[in-house]
Amino acid sequence: MPRKKQLTKQTKKPSKEKLTGINLPDKQFIDANKHQSINIYIEMNNIGDRIKDYKRQIIKNKFDFLFGYQNKSDTTQKFEELKQILITEVQNYKILLEKYENITTEKDITTFKQKLDELVNEFKEHISKYHSTNDIMLIKDAINIYMNNGTNIYDIANNIRTIKYLDNYIQHDPENKNAPDIRSLIQTKYTLSQLFINRGQLS
Repeated sequence: MPRKKQLTKQTKKPSKEKLTGINLPDKQFIDANKHQSINIYIEMNNIGDRIKDYKRQIIKNKFDFLFGYQNKSDTTQKFEELKQILITEVQNYKILLEKYENITTEKDITTFKQKLDELVNEFKEHISKYHSTNDIMLIKDAINIYMNNGTNIYDIANNIRTIKYLDNYIQHDPENKNAPDIRSLIQTKYTLSQLFINRGQLS
């Protein structure tokens, strides 16, 4: 009897429902930029390994001279070459470290939070007064505090969220019909594309 063909079910990746910010870059972004760009975190590790290796070479070069394996002229020349390479690597490491810390360091939102607390308390006060007076103008003022004024609760809360999390989206798997429709809020402080810089920014 002829064999039955096995059908393989192709599964799709969970989808993303965008809220704000910038989505993580896909494979096309990485492929398009891999020749011009480098990943900051990976390159920092690579440079760190090279710095250790150059330091070992400098020490070995010194001992080769002390134990008579090479003359002073060759030792001096090799030391100067290794020193210049090491200086360049250390400079590049400092550049990458500064960029990495600027991207990943927690941003200060103290001022925003203080203003938000003030507006929330003012909002609650208007609602409380309305319940005791039935003055409709208090409700209108409360609405203005929440979202209509130039500085309001909605805008400040949104600013805090976008400062803390650059990327915000809902992820769910619509293909799995048997599973509960669970949607997860994904928040990231920075995106993968931010960790790529042009090679020309290094020495």
